Amino acid sequence: IQGCIHVQLETFPQVHKNLTVRCARKSQGVTVSHLNVNTALNLANSGFGCKLATIDNLGKFQYSCAECPSGKNATIVNGDKIYTAYCKDCPAGGWYQDEAGQKYCKKCVNGTFVPPTKNPGTSPGDCIVCPTGTNTEIHAGYRA
Repeated sequence: IQGCIHVQLETFPQVHKNLTVRCARKSQGVTVSHLNVNTALNLANSGFGCKLATIDNLGKFQYSCAECPSGKNATIVNGDKIYTAYCKDCPAGGWYQDEAGQKYCKKCVNGTFVPPTKNPGTSPGDCIVCPTGTNTEIHAGYRA
């Protein structure tokens, strides 16, 4: 999986012995299966969307995680004993993400924004100049 994943799996806690890593094309990212909850949360904190895949014979949760594509960031939702991380679009306004597998969206430079028609922004080029008469000295934030 070298060159296909931004996060080195060796840095994560012990994973299930049947770890499965699938990488189709770099643009599609990486899918990792048979993960314990701690490893899934670590991946979610590194830009992966994760969901409960199965519950094994011992009642332990096993997760499957996929790298978030460009234009999205990972967001963790804490349910009742079950965690889910989903890949959420970077919001319209002053945000984009040009890399896969990221937890946070990047800011457009001051005086530019991603319009709703280009959302989610997947490159700095999606950030266009703010309309005449707006304050271009500050970050656009969520205003679009």
